[in-house]
Amino acid sequence: MLPRRPHPIPNESLRGYIGRVALANGYSGPDWMMRHLSGKALHQSTLATISAAIGKSSPQLAGLEGIIPGDTDARHLCMLGGRRLPSDFWRLSLRQICPRCLAESGFAEASWEDMRRVTCAIHQTTLVDTCPSCSRALSWTLGGLTRCQCGMELCSIEPEVASSSLLVAERYAFGGLRAAIHPFRPFGWICPIGSDSS
Repeated sequence: MLPRRPHPIPNESLRGYIGRVALANGYSGPDWMMRHLSGKALHQSTLATISAAIGKSSPQLAGLEGIIPGDTDARHLCMLGGRRLPSDFWRLSLRQICPRCLAESGFAEASWEDMRRVTCAIHQTTLVDTCPSCSRALSWTLGGLTRCQCGMELCSIEPEVASSSLLVAERYAFGGLRAAIHPFRPFGWICPIGSDSS
């Protein structure tokens, strides 16, 4: 049994949680931990395997969002924000992060696993999916929660500022804009004074 088993956090990614447990117990990454505890790589593990390995019940883990490692069948549905999405909407092996959120909160958000999401609305930056040090794509199986396989500290990455049009488009796509903004008008469109804004 693992000596340190932190509690899951609301909005935390399941794979991110496994990475956080690995980090708390001194493993270099979640894949190494799962191989050591269960003999299976992270991407081969089921919810039951993970539950047995880290000492948390399946219902506790099922409450986390994201795709279950090893469950890459596009017919299976996964949860995000209370909505069920086919697993082909998800980043299955690769990952993306907001380095600032990761540094501030210490956990990986489930929404970062959604392939349609490319920005962090909190910091108004683009999500990072490549290590600037080694130019490799960030992975769930290579490296750890906060460190790339090359040793680069992911929280130290300076993300690019997202364009205002990209931020607006993403907020609209995920239902974050007021209904007053017309979906078919171009971004930056300003309603002339005295004209009908409906």
